[in-house]
Amino acid sequence: SNKLLFSSRAPIPFNKDGKFKKAFKHVCIYGYNLNHLENFNSENKSFFENIEDLEINRYLENDITVNCVEVLKSGIAVDTEADLVKVKEFLKDKRELF
Repeated sequence: SNKLLFSSRAPIPFNKDGKFKKAFKHVCIYGYNLNHLENFNSENKSFFENIEDLEINRYLENDITVNCVEVLKSGIAVDTEADLVKVKEFLKDKRELF
């Protein structure tokens, strides 16, 4: 159905044998309607949002559908200063492409 079930920073799903099988990388472009955006208050984190530190879980926990599409390639995640350094190095090597 291309609907997000859950988002985690951990390798999920994880089976009872303790073996990780397959998952999808979460690459996001969020589009909010005005009603959802007005109700999105960062002071009221949901249970799983607070644990995972992933805001998209707040929508799932409030029964708001999050649609997904599968893409063949993704970019480089930038979540830390170290990630930013990696991206800058990557772009420095690819400068002729731009």
